[in-house]
Amino acid sequence: MSTSSPIFREEAIKQYKKRKDKTTLPRFMPFPVTFLLWVLLGLLLLVGVLAWGEEIPIYQTAPGVILDQQTQGTTTQQGTVAALFLMGSQSTQIHVGQLALVHLGNSKEEFASKIIKVESSAISPNLIRQRYGVVAQVVSQPSIVALISLKTLPASTYAGSFVVANVQTGSQRILSMLPGVGSIVGA
Repeated sequence: MSTSSPIFREEAIKQYKKRKDKTTLPRFMPFPVTFLLWVLLGLLLLVGVLAWGEEIPIYQTAPGVILDQQTQGTTTQQGTVAALFLMGSQSTQIHVGQLALVHLGNSKEEFASKIIKVESSAISPNLIRQRYGVVAQVVSQPSIVALISLKTLPASTYAGSFVVANVQTGSQRILSMLPGVGSIVGA
């Protein structure tokens, strides 16, 4: 009574077998996404190499005062001279010839200068006040005095003006500034 007829058509079975015989590779992500991820990986490696090789300068900040001709006790060949007051711990990093970027008072204008003389020992705040006429707020601890030359400023106009100088004391790799990486790289 029951005739045994196949459930599927013959044509459908043939197409199914054809597809099964074909080898296809799985595609997890579309090609544009894969390409973008490779580009991002390349950019990350490039930034890492640049951060490894590039260095940024390290500066020490020091207050100071522009000296008049009587206080200087130096020849006029050096032009205007300013005295910077560095903390005792900074003295080992400061040497004659180092670059100093000087700000006059509260102005944003910056003058490039070089250190021309560094005192060998720290002097007390009282002696600094007597010798250079500095108020108590500028120097509150024993300091090393470093003289810088400001050739572009006339001493007669700016004598007694306060300056803030950033003295370049070294450099540091950019990569060593990242938290956790600095101890590995060896800052």
